[in-house]
Amino acid sequence: MIHRLLTDSFLRQNVIFFVGSLVVAVLNYLYHPVMSRLLSVEDFGDVQALISVTYIVGILSLAYRTVLVAQIGGSDHGTHDPRRAHFARSFFLIVLVVSVIMVLASPVIVGALQIGAWWYFVPLALMQLVGVPMHYYSAHLQGIKDFAGVSLTNALMAGMKLLFSVALVVLGYAVGGAIFAFVLASCVALGYAVTRLRRHGGFSQAPQSLSQEQEEKSGLSQYYAHGMLVLVSLGFVTFFYTSDVLVMKYFFSPEEAGLYSGIATIARVIFFATASVAGVLLPSISPQSSREVNIATLRKALLVVVSLCACALIVFALIPVFTISVLIGPQYAAVAHLLLPVGLYVAVCALLNLLATYFLALRDRRFMVPCVVGVFVLFLLVGLFHDTVLQVVWSYLGSAVIAAVCALWIIAKK
Repeated sequence: MIHRLLTDSFLRQNVIFFVGSLVVAVLNYLYHPVMSRLLSVEDFGDVQALISVTYIVGILSLAYRTVLVAQIGGSDHGTHDPRRAHFARSFFLIVLVVSVIMVLASPVIVGALQIGAWWYFVPLALMQLVGVPMHYYSAHLQGIKDFAGVSLTNALMAGMKLLFSVALVVLGYAVGGAIFAFVLASCVALGYAVTRLRRHGGFSQAPQSLSQEQEEKSGLSQYYAHGMLVLVSLGFVTFFYTSDVLVMKYFFSPEEAGLYSGIATIARVIFFATASVAGVLLPSISPQSSREVNIATLRKALLVVVSLCACALIVFALIPVFTISVLIGPQYAAVAHLLLPVGLYVAVCALLNLLATYFLALRDRRFMVPCVVGVFVLFLLVGLFHDTVLQVVWSYLGSAVIAAVCALWIIAKK
């Protein structure tokens, strides 16, 4: 058994990426209990809502990165392709437009979500812009399966975010400082990713004729076609595991939403601890491989994800108050009854993330069916049942389960 683990390339890469991602997850998680102790419950709720907005807007960058990883992993393994450079430049313009719109719309968003100030959205916009080149270089590292390099890039991002946020909050910048730390950390991570890729030889580029450049620009259509599929699929998953905090901010008081944010922060450990499995799965699944080979790889990934989720859920069920007190602070223990159902909901989202990655690696558009079904059921249930926080949680869980069952049925059907 041990020999098999050491010789199976997928499992070995998973171990490397999982260990690195575990370090990143710990550093990312430390940000939340530290901020919960430095900020009031209401300010902490604002920070969590802003982070959720970042995740949702960042769906664009997630799609961009995923397309790059798939293209690199399935083609030239990191040598320069001018189409990717054109794709990056055009995508930066898209992000710039979206960022400007987000800042202009911030007064309306602030009013709806009961957030302290509109200018908190300025560092969110800057972070999206810095993220374009950072994802470009990091995606190349992942595409050539330098999972150690990807992990170190992410670890620097997480570590510097924690360091800068503590410094800025202690200096009195509160919510704004906690968010601006993301911008500074992104710059540090970008610098490391560039340096790491250069150690692999960087990019080599032959002189291009005018006709070649025109052909490369026209070839961008396949990137954007793939990007739309990624945007819908991973956008659906991201919306599912992040929008709950925004819904709570909309329906309930700042204090109730802040308490829920603490519980959601703990539960999301499940998602981020299992995200590395999807990261390894993406370049490991190929349309050129047989269905049997791809399904065998998916089964290994499912086994890893389900095992990790089960371990976390057992802890949430047996010692919820202790877990909350240690991880986020005793002031959040009053809503300990929410930890297990929120954990279940996030665990199903982790499964959805893995299934979405499988469909994306195969360029299979059928995953849009569970996306549409899941969002429709979610809107229906939340619209009908939002009198209590627990009702909203069960609505999210039920919708996620229906979407996951639908995706598994599609995979089994073929």
